[in-house]
Amino acid sequence: MAGTLVSADVIPGRGWNVVLTPQTPLDKVADEAGALVKAKGFTQRTQARSKPDNRGYRSDKYDIFINRQDADGTVSYTVLTR
Repeated sequence: MAGTLVSADVIPGRGWNVVLTPQTPLDKVADEAGALVKAKGFTQRTQARSKPDNRGYRSDKYDIFINRQDADGTVSYTVLTR
């Protein structure tokens, strides 16, 4: 996903988190990112009821969470090892 990097953090022993201001319109970010993740073999596991652009995906090795932040126009990608 193309965009401007806001922050990147390591979650010691667990994974990492990246926050971007995406080039893609924010209302389409979750769909596009989800399609990319699914193309790599992940299955969608969660979707927040009140905010359809907060999603979780799972593979045998990783959990990925994609969270859209309307307040500041960013999206966070959290990857955790299983």
